[in-house]
Amino acid sequence: MKRPVQSYMFWVFLAFMSIGVFYPAIGLIAIICMVAPVVAAFWRGRWWCGNACPRGSFYDHATNIAEWVIYLETAERIRKIKGKTEIQG
Repeated sequence: MKRPVQSYMFWVFLAFMSIGVFYPAIGLIAIICMVAPVVAAFWRGRWWCGNACPRGSFYDHATNIAEWVIYLETAERIRKIKGKTEIQG
């Protein structure tokens, strides 16, 4: 189950990338993503990586979409194979 903060960070990351294309100075805010894990590690270990990291949230969403695509393609292949064996049998 996803944590609420992590699901919002996906959108923050997409907005950051989109705005950064037009305003490169916004890229300086990326320093937060470099410093925050180090600071959070003093109190909570790797909490930042699994809960609040925008990049990690983006990767989680991207891999979930990729898993569904692979699942649907595999299911379609299985249906085709079953259809061929039923016709032949």
